[in-house]
Amino acid sequence: MTIFFQLLLVGIMAGAVLGLTAMGFILIYRCSGIFNIAQGELVAIGALLCFAFLNGLNLHPALAIFLAMLGGALIGLLLSRFPFGPLTGQPMLALFIVSLGLLVFLRAGILMVWGTRDIGYFRPFLPQGAIDFAGLALYPRELFGFGVAAALLLVFLWLFRFTRFGLVLRAVSEDTRIARSLGINLKVLIAVAFAIGTAVAAVGGVILGLTQGITTNLGDVGLAGLAAVLIGGMESILGGIVGGLLIGVVTAMASYYIGHGFGGVAAYVVMLIILLVRPYGLFGQERIERV
Repeated sequence: MTIFFQLLLVGIMAGAVLGLTAMGFILIYRCSGIFNIAQGELVAIGALLCFAFLNGLNLHPALAIFLAMLGGALIGLLLSRFPFGPLTGQPMLALFIVSLGLLVFLRAGILMVWGTRDIGYFRPFLPQGAIDFAGLALYPRELFGFGVAAALLLVFLWLFRFTRFGLVLRAVSEDTRIARSLGINLKVLIAVAFAIGTAVAAVGGVILGLTQGITTNLGDVGLAGLAAVLIGGMESILGGIVGGLLIGVVTAMASYYIGHGFGGVAAYVVMLIILLVRPYGLFGQERIERV
């Protein structure tokens, strides 16, 4: 039973990071209708930037994490202008192809700059020993990552539900033409959404690098946030969080009880099962269009 709860705890901690990554997907999609599958590569870029600031420049950990998040936000602002800016409102197929090309471009850029080797670990700034809690082994780096992810998730839930920005975001996601007629500046809103979405992805990358080590393949881990989005629902912030937690727990359980190789596949198996039953996701809204 202790092993079960240990796995459950590990899964929840990992799922919180996936939920954070999923929020970046959802925020950008709700504002612009763009499903940026290159978001996973921004997770890797966030970890690599933090590594450069923390290990290379020997900056304070808080400053290094902040600069990595700021770097992610600046990349998001650039992406909102090009290549996605001119494509807002275009058919989904065109957006998907551009997003796929961006993924390949970012992955190639990462490999050109950092190579294909494992980068390593952040310079230690947290205690390394495990903390015993009711027979469970908790590591400070995991608690730190979970705390940051949980805090950001709560902040964004509050932002989307109880602020004017959240109200504007919901209005834009319902009908962009009506939102534009009400005086909402879509270009500014989309730029802000991209900045926040990519900054969140960068923070997710920092947490993953802290708990799993830093490699140029972290984008593959970040891409699991895509499965969390599809499980929870394309337009549901809460659904993205629930989807991330579900994937984290299922992956941890499957890795231990079935085999480590199946852990990465389990998330997508769960996604397929849920989509077969609920094609719009657990919290997604079924839209009926008249033709």
